[in-house]
Amino acid sequence: MELNFFGRQRLDYIKKHRPGYYTEMGMQGKLREHLQTLQTQAEDRWELLIEQNQESWGVTEELKANDPVKWIGLMTNLRETMREQVLNEMIYN
Repeated sequence: MELNFFGRQRLDYIKKHRPGYYTEMGMQGKLREHLQTLQTQAEDRWELLIEQNQESWGVTEELKANDPVKWIGLMTNLRETMREQVLNEMIYN
């Protein structure tokens, strides 16, 4: 499995902010597994947060049909906001 956004962010974070942990995981051969596991969990969390928040943000199928430009803007903002939440909850700790 190739690392995606969340996996790469985690890798960058532990290299810069937790070098001892990065070295230890690498020496034990567990770094790739850690990154892939966290990546999968972060993707799942991100998708769940988007799903849970669409209605409260007004991102509905009705809006999509009636005002697709507004729907795209709201959906983009929702995705980015939820991405930041996942980064803070799971990646930068």
